[in-house]
Amino acid sequence: PVSARILMDMTPPLNPKVLINNGDQYTNKEEVTLFLSAQGAKEVFIRGGSEWMPMQNTIQWKLDPPGEGERVVQVRFRDDAGNYSAVAQDAIIVDTEPPQTPRVLIDGGNRFTKSQSVSLRLSAIGAFEMQISNDSSFQNVAWRPYNVASAWTLAEKDGNRRVYVRFRDQAGNI
Repeated sequence: PVSARILMDMTPPLNPKVLINNGDQYTNKEEVTLFLSAQGAKEVFIRGGSEWMPMQNTIQWKLDPPGEGERVVQVRFRDDAGNYSAVAQDAIIVDTEPPQTPRVLIDGGNRFTKSQSVSLRLSAIGAFEMQISNDSSFQNVAWRPYNVASAWTLAEKDGNRRVYVRFRDQAGNI
């Protein structure tokens, strides 16, 4: 007698998953890293791509269409038998613009102070974090959550003093 064997596989790749930039909510670049996983997958297809690719844990991907706003990446996985996974997707917001209309006001706009301790009024549309410094280099100044008011200590000595403020949004734009 003659016989042949074949492996029957009706189970699609399991637990399909895609993460854009490791699950970040925001990016300021159109090129991102996709983190991919699916049990039993041998190939992956990314919507907007032109062909199936060998399964990889990470892939560099250019978001489409270009520009600002939310982008969704959808992927499917395929095993050796040709079974397809469910569609996995993730979304990210592309934001390439820094916070707008940054402003700082020292002690309510007074021209003079007799104290090193002053109050700051701050504003920047779209700000998430800020740095405040007496030096424009911001060297060793930690980012802190954005707030419209802050107490501040001016540099010592009489004379003109400047307070420098930088604002950063959730995508990292300064």
